[in-house]
Amino acid sequence: MVWLVVGGAVCLGLLLLWLVTIAVIYFWMLWDVVMTEQRIEASGTPVMAVPVVVSADVLRGKRKSAPAWVIFTPESPSPELADEMRQLATELYDLYVATGPPLAKLSNAERQFSDWMKNDKFQKGRRIAVPRELTLGRVFYLADVWLAGRDLPPNLEFSRVLACRVTGTDCGEIMAIPREEEDAKRIYAVTASCLADEVGPIRSVQQVS
Repeated sequence: MVWLVVGGAVCLGLLLLWLVTIAVIYFWMLWDVVMTEQRIEASGTPVMAVPVVVSADVLRGKRKSAPAWVIFTPESPSPELADEMRQLATELYDLYVATGPPLAKLSNAERQFSDWMKNDKFQKGRRIAVPRELTLGRVFYLADVWLAGRDLPPNLEFSRVLACRVTGTDCGEIMAIPREEEDAKRIYAVTASCLADEVGPIRSVQQVS
């Protein structure tokens, strides 16, 4: 009987320790998210971004948040720039999914970037300059970003324009600007007149790891 009591106490203690550990990890992750957002809000710059790969479930409200890839540039937002970025995002998506014979037809720069994009597991803070051969010499970056559905504009799937805030240039952090903030409204107002008619809606994937 004594051993049963002792064994039960040990099991209960281990269970409590496990629950405390899970709680500590959960609150640490929340704290890390809050601190990251505060850093970006304090020193970040608003930019126009266009998604390259994003979960369809987030776009359609079936999932609260998910990782994504976006391209952005330090250039000032404009309808013309939005069109160019949508086209580039479509081309990068094609590189992302390219395999077999289509991959063999790519240039060296395209093939190398396609290989890099195959490693699509989300990495916080990951950012890479898109090769100038693919951008006609202009500066664009491809970055990992975690998107929360509540921050996204309701027509993102078709407008393909996302207001973000970034720090740094070749390296730094990025977050989507909540749609109710003035910086986001300003970016969306600039591009409101140009939906993605020519290149179509985001060619999203169902799940991004």
